[in-house]
Amino acid sequence: MLAVAGAAPATNALSPQPAVIAGVTELPLHVGRLFVPTNCRPAGSRVELLVHFHGHLPLMVENFLKAGRPGALLVLNFPGLSAAYAKPFQDTNEFSRVLAETQDRLTKHFGRNTELGPLVVSSFSAGFGAVREILQQPAAEAITTLVLADTLYAGYVTNDGKRAPDPAHLKDFVRFARRAADGRATMIVTHSQLVPGSYASTVETAEVLIAAAGTTRRKTSDLDSTSMTLESVADRGGFHLRSYEGTTGQDHMNHLRQIHAAWQLVPRERKP
Repeated sequence: MLAVAGAAPATNALSPQPAVIAGVTELPLHVGRLFVPTNCRPAGSRVELLVHFHGHLPLMVENFLKAGRPGALLVLNFPGLSAAYAKPFQDTNEFSRVLAETQDRLTKHFGRNTELGPLVVSSFSAGFGAVREILQQPAAEAITTLVLADTLYAGYVTNDGKRAPDPAHLKDFVRFARRAADGRATMIVTHSQLVPGSYASTVETAEVLIAAAGTTRRKTSDLDSTSMTLESVADRGGFHLRSYEGTTGQDHMNHLRQIHAAWQLVPRERKP
């Protein structure tokens, strides 16, 4: 699967030298890098957590601050392609452990009991390997929003001489798309027009999600806040798809560079 040039290596032990990035405080974790904006002051006990798989740390923090998200950002990077992201989460308790440690660190940081929520899970490119494993687990029920930024690939199956994305690789994403279309969650999907050839592209997997959500594409040629040109959009309930022009590796990378636009579509929790 496609890889990100310059992606940071995984942090699999407590980092003695947290990243120094303006505007955020890094809280040490055994897995991943946890960042809290310096101006983050939760009004209650709940703190939104955005968990992102695959992306250069400073770029992720820059986009997080630009998106104006109200909580914390957890970035997990593993060297390799989608299999490298899938492997740690084949342990069905790993994601729950990561969340538990994150909650503990935030509790200590804010000096009071802190609960995680809403829970946003996001991925770019090869990062979908982790998401695919997590969606099969009970912990997935806590995910309120799923953001897929030019990331969802699949193997092919052949039916009647025609290739199609393997349903087994997409079944849990399909289930989430239906949940979002029904208004029980939010799913934000972006994709380029890049075709890898040997496996199903993000264009082809998007078609599967659109069908599952019970909606259709609406053609457009608008420019949005990403400065990329929209090719089509599809919306139903909490399901939102944005298709952008571009067939090159740089076009693919723009979905990471401009991921703040997708994160801005994540609904904010209503305070009581």
